Amino acid sequence: MSSASRPTAGEGRFPLLIDKMVAGGLGLGRHEGQVVFVPRSAPGDRLLVEPRHRQRDFLRAETVEDLLDFALGFHPPCPHFASCGGCSFMHLRPEAQQEAKRQIVLESLRRGGGIAFSGDVPVRTGPETGYRVRARFHVKRTRRGTLVGFYQPGTHRVVDVDRCLQVSAEANRVLREIRDFLAASPRGTATIESFELVEPVMTSPAAEKTQIEGRLIVHFIVKMGRGPAGRNLEEWARRAGLGGLVVSHGGLETGPGDLGRIGQTRALHQVAGFELGATVHAFFQANRFLMDALVEEVVPVDPPRLGRAVDLYCGVGLFSLPLARSVDHVVGVEVSAAAVADARLNARRAGIANVSFRRETAAAYAGRQGFPAVDLVVADPPRAGLERAVVAALCQQPPKELRYVSCDPASLGRDVGRLREGGLELVRLVLLDLFPNTHHIESVATLRPR
Repeated sequence: MSSASRPTAGEGRFPLLIDKMVAGGLGLGRHEGQVVFVPRSAPGDRLLVEPRHRQRDFLRAETVEDLLDFALGFHPPCPHFASCGGCSFMHLRPEAQQEAKRQIVLESLRRGGGIAFSGDVPVRTGPETGYRVRARFHVKRTRRGTLVGFYQPGTHRVVDVDRCLQVSAEANRVLREIRDFLAASPRGTATIESFELVEPVMTSPAAEKTQIEGRLIVHFIVKMGRGPAGRNLEEWARRAGLGGLVVSHGGLETGPGDLGRIGQTRALHQVAGFELGATVHAFFQANRFLMDALVEEVVPVDPPRLGRAVDLYCGVGLFSLPLARSVDHVVGVEVSAAAVADARLNARRAGIANVSFRRETAAAYAGRQGFPAVDLVVADPPRAGLERAVVAALCQQPPKELRYVSCDPASLGRDVGRLREGGLELVRLVLLDLFPNTHHIESVATLRPR
């Protein structure tokens, strides 16, 4: 018998009580002893569900009746929510979203690391809409026209959207400009498979009051060939009021292979008193409202003077530069060539001489250097979490303090469990709701040697 099967429509409908929310934005219930996952559901919902995908250990199901009007008494404000994969928690009130995320992280620590954390877990929040400074939209051409939007959950079907509540009014204006451009130039834009809108973070009130038009950068990602180019593209970029435009064959790490650049292609973000430039090929955090709060959690205001710090997965220096104000020397470690180039330029422009950046993997650095006589290690890894070599080095030569920035509860739970086995104890945990209305969770865990 196959370990997975896809039931036919209408097969085996049954009532289900949703017990809790789990990672991925799914509600969890149990039917005849089997775990059932249901999207867009909420704890306490009593639903009639229909199986969609069976596995040996669990079942995925969809709600038969209209769930959206009564999930915790909240109606999602976006008309695309029922089909779009951009948001998965919008059917929950903000406070219910935050509590669900808190419980997901705590359960990940219990299940993945065997840790029953009993301390307070504050959640730092900001506005629920207009928060993204970077968003990627997919493009699909059909007989009925060009679709622009996000994928439907679990598929590569593009849900056409003319407006997204996650991005700013300026980004939505440019989104409409791009939709018109794609419709008016079907041949010249035929190879575009997606595009990113990148908007600078302006955290000071004075900067936010300045004219925002002309700051946004568009990054067209093409499948093959050279994509749209020439004078027509330049004229369109000018008419659309863009700050800059990049055409490339991919997302991160393709800077040297860009097919075309127009105007400003490096977003200048104002964060924690620094101007941090980032090309479209370098990773940068996405929430305009909580950027300073994130830095404050990782680099506390007025900390005691430290000797040496290491910033793993440092990107363009988001934490490295603020750390340099209270540390004798900071080493930033980053594998992305684009990000390292940005980080070095950011440090030079800020006049900071006590920070150095090394282009290598965190695992290679940890295996070669270790962390002897290091006061503080900051780690902001991708979703996969810390490599085993990094965990081993941290346990062998533990710093006085580790601040672990996580974007994935499962890898956080696993890594904190391994670190605890090596002698590091979780002493503080803070969540930052960088992605309201979605299931994504950002957290900062502080660990110290026992």
